[in-house]
Amino acid sequence: MEYVYPIAIGLVAGWLAGKLLGGKGGLVRCLILGVIGAIVGGILAPKLGFTPIENVHLNNIVIATGGAVVVLFVAQLLGK
Repeated sequence: MEYVYPIAIGLVAGWLAGKLLGGKGGLVRCLILGVIGAIVGGILAPKLGFTPIENVHLNNIVIATGGAVVVLFVAQLLGK
């Protein structure tokens, strides 16, 4: 049950990242890469000086979306 919230945040982040980058590749791809991006964002954010705030959903979504944008961008570069 503890994984439901991070997965939900990752799905939202993937959807947002897909919208920001033009949504190439389809919704399912964006959602899956969004979950991966949420993990990447969670790892990169503290190293860049950003810290997730407990129970602040918007902050977590922003960090996860940033990671999802990075992952989707790299996936688009590799797909070309």
